[in-house]
Amino acid sequence: MRKSIKGLFKPSQKRSRNQSPSGSGDDLPDSEQQQQQPLFPGDEIGVGPQILTHEPPQHDGPDIVFVHGLRGSRLGTWTASDPDKTCWPRDLLAQDIPNARIIAWGYDSSIANVFKPASHESLFNHGETLVSDLAHLRGGDSKRPIIFVCHSLGGLVVKAGLIKANAYHLNQRHPSLGAVWETTAGVVFMGTPHRGSDKESYADIACKVAKLTFRRPNRQLLDVLRPDSQLLDNLRDDFTTVSKLMRIVCLWETLAMPIGLIVPESSACYEGFDVHILKALRYKSMNAWQDRIIEAQKYTCDWLVDLKEPPDSFWNWLNKPVEPIFWVSGKAGSGKSTLMRYIHEHSDVDENLKRWAGADQVTKAAFFFSEQAEKLLSSREGMLRSVLYQVLSSQTNLISHAYPEYFQRDLIFDADDFTTWTSLSLAFQALLKSAPNFHLFLLIDGLDEFRMYEEYDNYREEQRDLLYDGENEDEGWGINDWIIESHNQLAKFIIDCGAYTNIKIWCNSTHTLPSRNTAHGDSKKRRMRSQTVTPWCLQSRSKLTVSFFGYSL
Repeated sequence: MRKSIKGLFKPSQKRSRNQSPSGSGDDLPDSEQQQQQPLFPGDEIGVGPQILTHEPPQHDGPDIVFVHGLRGSRLGTWTASDPDKTCWPRDLLAQDIPNARIIAWGYDSSIANVFKPASHESLFNHGETLVSDLAHLRGGDSKRPIIFVCHSLGGLVVKAGLIKANAYHLNQRHPSLGAVWETTAGVVFMGTPHRGSDKESYADIACKVAKLTFRRPNRQLLDVLRPDSQLLDNLRDDFTTVSKLMRIVCLWETLAMPIGLIVPESSACYEGFDVHILKALRYKSMNAWQDRIIEAQKYTCDWLVDLKEPPDSFWNWLNKPVEPIFWVSGKAGSGKSTLMRYIHEHSDVDENLKRWAGADQVTKAAFFFSEQAEKLLSSREGMLRSVLYQVLSSQTNLISHAYPEYFQRDLIFDADDFTTWTSLSLAFQALLKSAPNFHLFLLIDGLDEFRMYEEYDNYREEQRDLLYDGENEDEGWGINDWIIESHNQLAKFIIDCGAYTNIKIWCNSTHTLPSRNTAHGDSKKRRMRSQTVTPWCLQSRSKLTVSFFGYSL
């Protein structure tokens, strides 16, 4: 990154109208060639594409395109200042990827010049020139994948160019230009100010110097770099849509300049479509359950994992593919939540899950329903938002499998589209159905605290009156038609998920759910009394019921 920042000080010059796209300078008059000396050997005047390495014609490797940044140059930005003048794309990267064609593209990135006028091309003008130059250069190779590597302002130029190329593709105009977007596999952003920079950059300094010599700076480029730039906001939103299928990598500086970090991490990190989806799913209190559930005291929960004999042992269930659901019920305070946390963190459970899945990785996700907290924590939407966030944030490659329609079609991002029950349940089932090598261990606590708030007003007052099962009128044990139907709907969803062979579900509830009108099918049940299990010494000595559920209703 320090080598790249040095490119901020290298002057660049504008290509003549007679300049060929390859940047050779052969078409310029001798007088002009003498005036425009190359900044680096082979750099010529530094504008347009220059092929640094050629691959054998039969190879179908990628085109790797380097785009310099603010006041950089086509080769200078990527070239060391040592005597050998090592240009790492040409001299080093070519050795690592021998079948790639490596291209450096240059443009006039000067904000202001002291001794000559600066270009007044806009960001989108530069972007369209980039796409046009690449389309012309690629010719019949329009299907070769493209990888952009861009520094600083160059990242914004690439984004602008790909947005324009996407528009050509959608409108079926200029197919060769649209093909640049269609074949772009990924972009590496190096210190690109996606949100601008609040530091007085070298561009600002150059502008002040230029004003002293009565030269006009390129305000179109300067203004776009400011943190309050509306153009940056629009560019970020539009690129989020067109880059859904691209791999994005962001790099940023960690060694500050004397005036500080020119592009801080907060601006250099690009929030792509994946990040927008994760932000839509996330909510503040979804991990609060981890702080509320106490850790098991030594030996108090070992009884469950110590039961080795089939058919009733936990290990037998965990390794048996035809029994997806493990249901634990017991009175409040009997230790169900603590037991679930113990299982969630037990290393032997992880090893057995891998054997069950026949894979090196099994994803774990947990959720705790709580009627006493905000409504999201007692809703099915809150459950799936939390579960999907846990899964997708740990394996971002699965996001396109959960929401295929957003990656296969050019849909505009709307956060509300990702938080409805329909969208959430379809995404969850899409993961179970189509995500490759995906196996999930899902733990859900407090199922009887789930409520379908959107249905509450559809019930009469007498249907909402609570009936109590216990001696004390504890609302947690109360039941009514609205709560029963809520439980039935949730139980149906869980048992439907159990139809997939790549999921194991642990459920905790006070009552044995479902409460009414839902059969358990051929499930096996085993009752355990706490007093018969010596190590069980949690807060109370109440009864636990453990059920092993089959697939169907």
